[in-house]
Amino acid sequence: MKNKIIIYVIVQFLLILCSIFVIPNVEGVLSIFIVLIVIVGNVLNLIFLLKAKNVKRVFEHY
Repeated sequence: MKNKIIIYVIVQFLLILCSIFVIPNVEGVLSIFIVLIVIVGNVLNLIFLLKAKNVKRVFEHY
């Protein structure tokens, strides 16, 4: 399970880097909002992933 989380974090980090370096060429202010949306979405996905992992661990005991 740890390997999946590490791969997930690396992929999300690469997505953030791509959004920071590629999108700013389009527009100035718009790209900042898009980057913020991408970062917030990635953080929320990671939080939900960790919560789901904890829920699975709880159900394994029963």
